[in-house]
Amino acid sequence: MPTLNLDCIAEVLRHRTLTDTDLARACLVSRAVFPLASSVLYRDLAMRFSDNGAYTDDGRLLCAIEARESHKVQALLDSDRLRPLVRRVEIAFDSLERDRSLRYDEPEYLLDEIVKACPNLDDIGADGGAWFPEMADVVVEHDRRLRAIRGLKLCDGSWEMLAEQPTLKRLSIVRHEHDRSDRDVPKPPEVELPFELEQLVVEGAPARFKPTILEPIFASSAHTIRTLELDFNASTPPDLSRFTALRSLHLRVDCKRKRDGSVIGRDNPDRVAAALVNALRPISHLPLDSLAITHDDTHTRLHELFIHPYFPSLIPPTLTKLTIQAVLTVADLEHFFAACSARITRLGHGTENRDSASGVDPWLAQRGIKGETAIGELSLGMSLRSWRAIHGLVRSLGL
Repeated sequence: MPTLNLDCIAEVLRHRTLTDTDLARACLVSRAVFPLASSVLYRDLAMRFSDNGAYTDDGRLLCAIEARESHKVQALLDSDRLRPLVRRVEIAFDSLERDRSLRYDEPEYLLDEIVKACPNLDDIGADGGAWFPEMADVVVEHDRRLRAIRGLKLCDGSWEMLAEQPTLKRLSIVRHEHDRSDRDVPKPPEVELPFELEQLVVEGAPARFKPTILEPIFASSAHTIRTLELDFNASTPPDLSRFTALRSLHLRVDCKRKRDGSVIGRDNPDRVAAALVNALRPISHLPLDSLAITHDDTHTRLHELFIHPYFPSLIPPTLTKLTIQAVLTVADLEHFFAACSARITRLGHGTENRDSASGVDPWLAQRGIKGETAIGELSLGMSLRSWRAIHGLVRSLGL
C-alpha cells in the first residue's frame, strides 16, 4: 500500500482552508498523523461571541458562543497534553446563526482561564474591533510574554501591558469611528517601551489619532520595523524617514477626513498625489521589496499619483512588487516603466483594469510582469488544489 511522507502531510494540514472539523477527522487517521493534526487543531484558538450579550445580576457580561467552540476550549483546559499546544487566541464579537447550538459564557472569564492555563501562548488578538480592557489585564496578571498582539485598542491597561512585553515583534493597533475621542485615550508612558518591533499595523491613524499618542512605539521600534502599514491622510502625512529598516510599506489613503477625523468629502486628487510624493521621498534609498498604496472608499483617486512625474524616481531599485489601487492605461504603464529603474515582477492595480479592452494585463504579461488582478483566480486555484490534496490524503489513508 502506498504511503505519504509525513512532512507532506504536515504541510497539507497547515493550509488555512482546513476547518476544525477537517483537522479533527485527520486526528483519527493514524497514530503518526494524530500529533501533526492535533498540534494544528489546538494551535490557534478562535472564539466568536454573540454581539448582543446581557449582564447578570452581579454585573458579569454573558455572551452566546457556539457550543463546538466552547467544547474545544473546555477540552484543552482539561488536558495536560493539549494546553501546551495553544500558541494563539483570538476574540471576536459577531451575529451568530440562530440554528447553531449555543452556550453562554463570560468572555473575560474564559479568556482568563485560557491565558492562565496555556504556558506557550505568545499571540493574542481581537477581530473587528473586539478588544476590551480585560484582555490586557489578564496578560499582565499571568505574566505572559507575547510575540504578537493583534487588534489592540489603546484603552485602559493597554500601555501597562505593552510596557511588560520585551519579546513583542508584531503589533496591530485599531481605532474605529465609534471609539472614544483622543482626550479619552490613556496617555502614553514616559518610560521607554522594552520591545523592538518587526511589524506594525496601525489602522485609524493619523486621522483619528494624535501623532504624540504613538510616539513611544515609534521611538522604540522605528529603526527595526521591516513591515509597516498605516492610514495616510494628506493633512497629517507620516514621517517615513524614521523607518530605516523597512522592507514592506502599505499606505491606506483616506482622503475624506480632517485632522480631527470628521468627514469632509472628496479631497483634491492632485493634492493627495503631491502629499504622497512628498511623504515617499525618504523611501527611495531603502531596500524595499514591496510597496502598496490603496484606499477603501469611492472618493479616493490614485491615478494622479501613478502619472506624477516624480513618482517613478521614488521607487527603490530593489522593489519587486508594487500595488497601486488606480485605473491605469497602457500609456500610463509605458511612461512609468520608462522612468522606473526597479525590476518590478508583480503589479497590483485597480479592478477596473480587468476589462480586456484596457490592454493592461496583456501589456504586463508580454513583459513578464504578473498583474495582481489575476491573484483572485490564482488564490482560488491554490485553494482548490489544497482541498484536492487533503481529500486525496484522506482517501489514501482509508478514511
